[in-house]
Amino acid sequence: MFTTNNGFSLIEVLVATILLAMSIFVSSVAYKQYISAFEKQKKIERVYITALSLLNMIKRNSVNPFYEKSGRLNGLTYNIVAKRVVAKRNYEYFSTHPGNKGRFLVSLYRVVISIEDRRFVFFKTQYKKLH
Repeated sequence: MFTTNNGFSLIEVLVATILLAMSIFVSSVAYKQYISAFEKQKKIERVYITALSLLNMIKRNSVNPFYEKSGRLNGLTYNIVAKRVVAKRNYEYFSTHPGNKGRFLVSLYRVVISIEDRRFVFFKTQYKKLH
């Protein structure tokens, strides 16, 4: 009366194959996007670490009224330009004639660090003792 099939029909095999192919395709596209985003994130991380390293180097060293330096660090090309924005003597409060007449020259520098296609702008103050 009843017949039993011990196998799959051709339609069932085709549907299973199509579902498997679609899942492989979607997972491979998602994996490629993940790898692309991961590599982009690593490059941005290297750029920011390089910028902070260069900023620390500039903070430790004194700069001239116009300072420019180029080179490579962490495998990235950089360019540093520091220009003096303003320079004034320090302000004396407790003298007979208060004003910018102190013994120190205080300079404000605008520092632009260019790394690859990114630019970072910082400001640095520098003190110089006058005679």
